[in-house]
Amino acid sequence: MALMSDATLGGYLDIHSRPPTFEGCDGRSYSVDVWVDQDPGEGGAYGASLLFVRWAQDGTKPDGHLETQCLARARDADEAKAALRTMTLLQLKNHLDRLIETHRELPESVQETMWSPQRSAGGSSSRARNECWWAIL
Repeated sequence: MALMSDATLGGYLDIHSRPPTFEGCDGRSYSVDVWVDQDPGEGGAYGASLLFVRWAQDGTKPDGHLETQCLARARDADEAKAALRTMTLLQLKNHLDRLIETHRELPESVQETMWSPQRSAGGSSSRARNECWWAIL
C-alpha cells in the first residue's frame, strides 16, 4: 500500500490517527469520515458516503451530522471506502459547505429532525435498501 499525503482523507487518517476537522461555512466545527453500507445493495455493490459530525459550540460532544449522497460503489466494502479515502481535504470541505447550504434551504421543521444526533427509529445504522442519500441518519 502506497503512503498517502495528509492532504487526502486516507493519508490524514493514517498519519494523524484521527479524522480531519473543518470549520463549516456556518462557523461550526465538523469532523469527517467514510460511511460504508453494512450490506450490498440489489446490484451487489456497497455504497460509500462522507459522514460529517457537527460538534457542540463548546466542542465537548457531537450535536448533529450530515451525510453526502453515495459517492462510490464497489463489490467490496473496503474498496468503496478506499475510493473515498483518496479525496483531498479541499474536496471534503467543498462537500461539507454544500451540505450546510442545502440544509439552510430546507424548512425549519425538517432541519430540526435532520440535525438530531440520534439514529432513525429502530436504531438501525444501515441505510434502508442500501440507498445512497445525503440526508441525516
